[in-house]
Amino acid sequence: MKRWYRSLVGQLIVSLILTVFVSQVLAFGLIWHDRIKSYKENAESDFFNRTKILSKLLVTVPPELRDGVAAAGAGERTRFWISEHSPIEDTQWSSKLVKAASQTLSNSGPMHDTAYQMVAKANLDWHSRNGDLPLSAAVVMRTDFPQDSGVGVSVRISNAAWLNAVYFSPLGNPVFSLQLPVTIGIASALVVVMGIVIALRIARPLRHLASAADAIGRGDFSTDLPRSRSDEIQRLTSAFDNMRTRLQRFIDDRTLLVAAVGHDLRTPLTALKLRAEQIEDEALQQKMIYTIDEMRDITDAVLTLSREGADGEPTRAVDLASLIASLCDDLSDIGLSVNFEDAPRIDYSCRPAALRRAIRNLIENAVRYAGHAEVSLACGGGEILIMVRDEGPGIDPSKLSDVFIPFFRIEASRSRQTGGAGLGLSIARMIIRQHGGDIKLTNTASGLEAAVHLPGDIRDCDVHAGNTALAKPV
Repeated sequence: MKRWYRSLVGQLIVSLILTVFVSQVLAFGLIWHDRIKSYKENAESDFFNRTKILSKLLVTVPPELRDGVAAAGAGERTRFWISEHSPIEDTQWSSKLVKAASQTLSNSGPMHDTAYQMVAKANLDWHSRNGDLPLSAAVVMRTDFPQDSGVGVSVRISNAAWLNAVYFSPLGNPVFSLQLPVTIGIASALVVVMGIVIALRIARPLRHLASAADAIGRGDFSTDLPRSRSDEIQRLTSAFDNMRTRLQRFIDDRTLLVAAVGHDLRTPLTALKLRAEQIEDEALQQKMIYTIDEMRDITDAVLTLSREGADGEPTRAVDLASLIASLCDDLSDIGLSVNFEDAPRIDYSCRPAALRRAIRNLIENAVRYAGHAEVSLACGGGEILIMVRDEGPGIDPSKLSDVFIPFFRIEASRSRQTGGAGLGLSIARMIIRQHGGDIKLTNTASGLEAAVHLPGDIRDCDVHAGNTALAKPV
């Protein structure tokens, strides 16, 4: 599974979400504090104004009607009642609070008991607050309920009568009943969505650039980068195109130089051979002709190597299993002992003729030294694996890396009848590396194993019904 959080898009999206979340939390906290403070001040101001008006009204009301008038002034979070003593002197004040708060009003149900039951069990601290409250009575006493749950006020309306008023803060947070959370949520979602769109637009050219660079690493210089309206992306695309052009020119110039040297050597070699044929000493003549022919073979190999480097074969998608199977069939038809194991369909983008030649070189090398070759193909673990196994003598471990050096031969006699010029494995590895892969040689208990590793993905493999080749460990 791809680790999305390691991609540029994933990191941009996560950073944006965290930034929006932190900023919105801070903004919400500031707004919350301001709204709570404003809500509390407005609610208490309204409570004090109602208490002030009710206290003035009760002064003019006959004593026998005061209890009814006080009870009628109750609201959703406020209660009023009359007592004969101040709250300090009235030992039953908390019980009367519970009784008053438990009353059901005509426009609402009974007040929730959590707040006032808590207040009834607390030791209230009453203070005379005549100058601080917006009330004109001679004596006003106030207490703040624990945990900022409300406020209590007691106002003397006569020598033997006190108006007791309580206000309870709402149990829920009033901010959450507003549209503010919804508004902030919608704004955050819009910012995140736009950030995702922008992140994808930034990452898309980078993915195209990575694909083009990977194609160049496989020898494909034909991939064109899409143009962008962004100045920065245009400069990046232009710089990449210039680099690709310079790299292609450098490769072409180097290949042309090698080809020119190899071609120019053929003329003096031909002249030397003609002169050697005029030597009367037959033994000396044969030795010189043999040496000249060997030099000609090396020159032809150099030309072959340069042509491989300059091969302009286009890259296209092929069924790799079918390509290897047809190669093995062709080699079997000319008398080589080759066996190819059944393999799943693998759609792979490559230069088919070049890749076919690289695998053919490995198979022919195995048959030359062991008489038989076993070929297999598997896909998984992020790569495509082509195995060529034989039961030959293997290779000295100290020379496993040397066999890829051009013109290196294990057979010391350098006889033209026992092998080529020593370029088969060199050409094979060059082709495989042009496809972004590599070749590894390993001695086994039964012979030599040549493993061709090509970059691939499990998605390149077509799993047919009943085919379990992909489960093969690679």
